[in-house]
Amino acid sequence: MDRVIAAQVYNRICELGSLSAAARALGISRPMVSRYLEQMEKWAGTRLVNRSTRKLTLTAAGEKVLLKTRNAVPAVAGN
Repeated sequence: MDRVIAAQVYNRICELGSLSAAARALGISRPMVSRYLEQMEKWAGTRLVNRSTRKLTLTAAGEKVLLKTRNAVPAVAGN
């Protein structure tokens, strides 16, 4: 799984606050967004978000990863 794409998906999840909203914005399926998030958590070695039926919140580790991916993804993606 491509780390840059996974980081872009993660950033969108954090920006929009839900997996479903990120899926719609990115034009990919909700299960695919979930897989990218699971892969990010696997690479980080910890849970990055707390999921509930009402809202998604970042863990402390998730906040740190978000700071890194926000800065790194535009540079790698050439934006």
